[in-house]
Amino acid sequence: MKTVISPIALIVAVALIIVIPVFSRAQSAPPASGSQAQGEAAKNPATNPGTAQLATGDPLEGGKEALKKGDFAGAQKFFSAYLVDHPWNLEALYFNGDAALELKQYDEAARNYREVIKQQPSAWGAHRNLVILYVAQGKWTEFDQERALLQEARAKGAPGLSAEDADIIDVLYVCPSPCDAKVQDKGTEQYRVIGYAELTGQYKMKYNFVHYVTDGKPDRWIACESEDVDQGFLAQRHPKEAAAGKRSCSLDSYTAPAANGKGGVTVQHGTIKFYHDGEPTYQTVRADVSAVLENKTKPISQSQSTVPEGKPKQKQ
Repeated sequence: MKTVISPIALIVAVALIIVIPVFSRAQSAPPASGSQAQGEAAKNPATNPGTAQLATGDPLEGGKEALKKGDFAGAQKFFSAYLVDHPWNLEALYFNGDAALELKQYDEAARNYREVIKQQPSAWGAHRNLVILYVAQGKWTEFDQERALLQEARAKGAPGLSAEDADIIDVLYVCPSPCDAKVQDKGTEQYRVIGYAELTGQYKMKYNFVHYVTDGKPDRWIACESEDVDQGFLAQRHPKEAAAGKRSCSLDSYTAPAANGKGGVTVQHGTIKFYHDGEPTYQTVRADVSAVLENKTKPISQSQSTVPEGKPKQKQ
């Protein structure tokens, strides 16, 4: 059981978190243009000017710029129009799915992503975005199946995937206090959820619910962890499961290291819950985190740690 949290370890944890993009839910990893061009040409070689244009300029630039600016309706209009004449263009289908996802048009987004996957099964970006989409729809069976597919592909060494992957799998919108009806669907706070392909960091994170400030840096987060020191509980209660490699988990809250005005940094840690019977489903973890963020439950313990002035820095 964790009793003392090292601020140095927290600084390293921040470094693991801030590499995740925060500008949108959709993860922009469209099919490679070469594969896209080959697929489209094979489907519609006589009426496909799009692949020829790729050599001199990007015909999708206008839609991509709209996505970058957050003009999702404009992006959708652009890509939908382009797809009328180029219905098999995988990149246009992918980005049209992104626009629909951001507009919460989940069935339309799924249709685009599935068409991409039908033509190019290894379009991992489309698979990852289906994961986000299924959470938003509450389709937990499909969510688990898609994540299992990605993990199996990683285990087989599929190009474009890695055991070090950290994917955005969800965006959680919460209201710490009762929300006005106008913001109920958006919440007053937003947490991006990172799912790690393998247990990550000193405390072996599985999921991380991260709150970002306006400069794109995390200021607090809640992590589902499976620290080595906690595994004795599972071994005692479920020896067969422990012997088979199953792990118990905990849910912990953290704040980013903050200057304390005395030449040091301070971090806060809270223990929210233990899952002594083994790793919980993401659906369970999500519900438990939501309850904390909405002030329906509170941590069972809280602590604060400080690195005093003059303490040697450890290598990161």
